[in-house]
Amino acid sequence: MEKSDENIVSEVLDQVEVDKNEYLVFYLNENSNICCATIKKEFWKYKILTISGEVILVNDSKDYDYIYSSYDNGSNREWIEWGILHSKEIKTVLIANKEANIIDLEKYNLRLYYLMGKNTNENVEPEHSIIYRTK
Repeated sequence: MEKSDENIVSEVLDQVEVDKNEYLVFYLNENSNICCATIKKEFWKYKILTISGEVILVNDSKDYDYIYSSYDNGSNREWIEWGILHSKEIKTVLIANKEANIIDLEKYNLRLYYLMGKNTNENVEPEHSIIYRTK
């Protein structure tokens, strides 16, 4: 049996423009795990800058799952942290003291979050914290 490949797209969940001609694409791979790719629109094609791994869609034991990755964009390193918010009680995600973007995908009953950073020379994961709703 062949090993699954995170590059194989089963369904695109969402696309977010993060910079001029640069997009994050969240998708389900053939294992039904969620993946995130950073792509750049060029004149005749799209170039994949990085695929930052995959996260298991269902996890009953954690409030959230995430992946941090960094990549060389040609002139410096950039990073992305993204994940799935399993708990509806999570209000905010702070990464390196900045508020992450939260995407509500109601069609899929799913909440994702992401934040990107630029101009780092290190592959060091930034600190993050989760803020829950008060009852």
